[in-house]
Amino acid sequence: MYYCFIRVFHLLSGLLSGYDRLCTAAQIMAPSLIHLRTEHLRRFSLTWEILNKHLYHTIIYADPLIQNNLPIFISQVSFVTVNEELRLI
Repeated sequence: MYYCFIRVFHLLSGLLSGYDRLCTAAQIMAPSLIHLRTEHLRRFSLTWEILNKHLYHTIIYADPLIQNNLPIFISQVSFVTVNEELRLI
């Protein structure tokens, strides 16, 4: 069970880390994309940050493999966390 928890933890950490890196990269690139932001994205009431978050959601988070397994992953992490807390009591 512990090995499975480690794998799930690494997967979830990787998803969150990838999302964080995407947001950081979007912030770094934003100043050089002024024309895109002012001439195109504004027409659709979008920002560079929102566009990148949408891309992450569409490509990564909404992937059927992630969506089908995410509840299982979260329950495994919760189960191990609760067991660890009970063991400490």
